[in-house]
Amino acid sequence: MRIAEQTEARGDFQTSSGLYLRAHDILPEHLAPLLKLGALHDRIGEPQSAAEAYRLAVELEPDNADVLRAFGLSLLAAGQTEMALEQFHRALRLAEDPRLYNALGVAYDSTGARAVAQAYYRVGLDMTPEHLTLSTNLALSLALSGENEAAALVLDRVAVSAAASPAHRNMVAVAFALTGDEIRALSIGGPEMGRDELRRSVAAYREIGDRAVAITQPSLPQSD
Repeated sequence: MRIAEQTEARGDFQTSSGLYLRAHDILPEHLAPLLKLGALHDRIGEPQSAAEAYRLAVELEPDNADVLRAFGLSLLAAGQTEMALEQFHRALRLAEDPRLYNALGVAYDSTGARAVAQAYYRVGLDMTPEHLTLSTNLALSLALSGENEAAALVLDRVAVSAAASPAHRNMVAVAFALTGDEIRALSIGGPEMGRDELRRSVAAYREIGDRAVAITQPSLPQSD
């Protein structure tokens, strides 16, 4: 494991992947090699391989909410939304975690079920009002729904937060642009977020929104 981690740190991902697999073969009942392997494949943009590693981890610890969430995120990245939702809901039955509400919101947003997605974001924010990723994703969802005033109210809070990272600020910029306020968007985004990049990002989000097909909506979660 030490050699695998050192190899990964040097950027030799193929060798480190093989070493994590070897560690798993030696001690198949241990979770750590599988989690490291899944995280590595997530890092290099191979969600299917990540999902396979996390699937094996779930077999070892089926009641581990963190492992289920990681498995669900890799499935979501691989485009297997229904299976991802199953893992998130399983995890939520085991642990109340705002990250799970965020993951559920993102998954439902990807299907076009905006009202359901926004309900999950709001439940997560009831738990952790200062969670900037939940707030940003809620604002993006509202903007894609055409609820520009509601989106702007959320975005204003994130934009003035001292805890906002450059990634948060760039997402806020995209969300403001989705509401039609490109001037505000350009004033908030980082130095790499010029007008052309902003418009490309907005177009990408709109394309995702246009492709999304609404699924049958389950009962909305309760915020109490």
